[in-house]
Amino acid sequence: MTYDIECPMCNMVVLKTNHNYTDKQPANGSMFELKEHYKESGWGSFPLYESSQYGNLTCPSCDGFLVDSSGYIIRKHARADDDGKVDCPCCDGRYKPFGLKNHLKFKHPEYTI
Repeated sequence: MTYDIECPMCNMVVLKTNHNYTDKQPANGSMFELKEHYKESGWGSFPLYESSQYGNLTCPSCDGFLVDSSGYIIRKHARADDDGKVDCPCCDGRYKPFGLKNHLKFKHPEYTI
């Protein structure tokens, strides 16, 4: 499964995980790539490699940290599957994007997007 990575500082979703990503080990630069529309906008490639860990994994937009002190991603959101539904980041529910917005608003008001 791939995830969109949301920066906890600026809330931008500039990166996504790739085929190298696993929840079983701390994140490193080889697990991320720049989202396609940012590449098309001229941001270039995301130059992090397997040796880029912990403090070096920062948001390309604001330089905010993307991983916690143990090396795991702070905010990740599952990408839509074939059925068009996405996972709720707060519970086990799956919703269409508009339904998720309403679900978060009413069931998890403390969650900020």
